[in-house]
This record gives sequence, structure tokens and C-alpha cells, in this order.
Amino acid sequence: VLVVILGLFVLCGLGAAGVAYMVMHRVHQAGVRFDRTRGGGFAITGRDGSSVEVGTTGKLPSWIPSYPGSKPAFAVRAHESGSDPTGSAREGGEFTFTTPDTASQVLAFYEGKCKDMAMNVNISTASGEGGTVVAADEGDQRSLTIVATGSLGHTMVIVTYGRK
Repeated sequence: VLVVILGLFVLCGLGAAGVAYMVMHRVHQAGVRFDRTRGGGFAITGRDGSSVEVGTTGKLPSWIPSYPGSKPAFAVRAHESGSDPTGSAREGGEFTFTTPDTASQVLAFYEGKCKDMAMNVNISTASGEGGTVVAADEGDQRSLTIVATGSLGHTMVIVTYGRK
């Protein structure tokens, strides 16, 4: 009886391995690549060069202001290459950072930077320990959403961005 049960487990394992191999083979044929990234995350890249990165660290897009003294950690980042007739790429993502500054200082910094970039600040709320700034430029070509919450002497900031 034990030999039969063990044999069934071996057959199920072989079947699962065969299905996994078939799926990975089809994904490879479709031109999709899975890679580990430098920061311990992973990236999925399509045949056209579009990619999604999860759990990575990296450089911010050049149009996004970096908060002084912060080290952004990316939660997710997507990049679509050559997606419109002008050849520019669409991108979007989210990153986080912590700072010893208050939430109101962080929100004031980003609100000022959004105005410097000719973005309309659509929402600007602040309470004792947190708040939100939502901004977009004319035609919604670029957008930023900043959420800051503070407690115990540090502020956690989540920045979500998009560019068409």
C-alpha cells in the first residue's frame, strides 16, 4: 500500500513538472523573459522591450523629483517602449521611502515641485500625521500621487507616477 501511494506521489510530481515545462516553453516561444534584478526583485520583459519590474531598487525617471536625503525603493515599475507615434515610452510605477522629516514637509516639497513642473495640484490634503498630494499636467500626460504618513519620528512616503 505504501509503495502504491509513493508511486502516485511520484507520478503527480512528474505530471506537475511536465505541465510547468510546457508553460515555460510556451512563454519562451512568445518572447517573454523572466530575469532577476540587481535589487533582489524580478523583471518580466516582452518581445517589444516593454517590461514590468517588481521589488527592485533603481533610478527614478528623470522627471520625478527626488526628496532630499531619501533612497527610493521600488515596489513596482512598468515601462512600455515606443508605444506612441512619436516613439516616446509610457511608464508608471510606485516607490516608497522613509524620512525623519514630517509628513507636512514632504507634502509641501512635492506640491512645490509639481507646480515647478507646470502640473496642476488637483488634491492637497494634510492632517496631523499625514496627507496626500495628487497632481497632473495639462492633458494628463504626467501624473503624481504622493501619500505621506508619519509616526514615531519618521514618515513613510508612497509615490505613484505615470506618464503617457
